[in-house]
Amino acid sequence: MIKKLEEIRKKLFSSYNLTAFGFVSAIIAILSAIYAFMKGMGVLIPSLLAFGICILALGFNFYNNY
Repeated sequence: MIKKLEEIRKKLFSSYNLTAFGFVSAIIAILSAIYAFMKGMGVLIPSLLAFGICILALGFNFYNNY
């Protein structure tokens, strides 16, 4: 079961896919954080969470590749 999940994860998050995805979503998260900061603090926490998830995704990507 775990081996099957690992294979699926490797197929889904191949190096180029996840790097591009993480990079784009990090940019989106930064922009949304700036927007949220201008609008007020209510939206800031979700956008920071999104940014954290992007950083985690990139971190897992580098961990898997190197």
